[in-house]
Amino acid sequence: MIRLHIGNFLGSIDTAQEVYLSMYVITLVSKFEAYIQNIITEVSRHYPATMKSGKMISVNEVLQFKKMSLLVEYLAENASAKSTDGTATEYLCRLGGKYGIPICQLKDLISEVEYFVDIRHVQVHKNGVIDSQFQHKYPNAGNLGELIKIDFELLTQMTCIFRLTANLIEVMLAKKFPKIAQVENENDIDNFFIELERICHGEKYRFADQY
Repeated sequence: MIRLHIGNFLGSIDTAQEVYLSMYVITLVSKFEAYIQNIITEVSRHYPATMKSGKMISVNEVLQFKKMSLLVEYLAENASAKSTDGTATEYLCRLGGKYGIPICQLKDLISEVEYFVDIRHVQVHKNGVIDSQFQHKYPNAGNLGELIKIDFELLTQMTCIFRLTANLIEVMLAKKFPKIAQVENENDIDNFFIELERICHGEKYRFADQY
């Protein structure tokens, strides 16, 4: 009976760790995508001309704002809507095309980001079980019907890849839009990425020499 209780206890620890690791993956990807949306909003706010498009807004929408600055703020906040729809490759390349930055040229890095985003998708929608689509796309990640292996090594790699991607996007955008480098963002997203920087401090980024 005692051994049974100990076994149950140890099993609960393993389960708790699995839940923690899974939640970290989900949270990290969600924060990264929120970061992409946030930086699009910042560029739009400081460089309204980047919001030019064929999209129409009604006269009533315009008239509800007493100042042009308030209208710009409204449009900037809406500019990032659906900006992370599709695959990671699609939305990062869309970002690069929109602002004329070469992030999409870093194909190996983008592939790593997409892999981690796809892991999040399986965690959320398939309870972590590898389906045929994921197995076909990543044949070396595990067998069909198995749980995706998530350990601290994978989380460290994932953390550093997202931190590097965020850094590169900021550097590229700052070259074209200098005001972005002067923006002081004190929100949860930026604080989160500061923590990522601490985790990855001293790590050798495999793709850092590509840009």
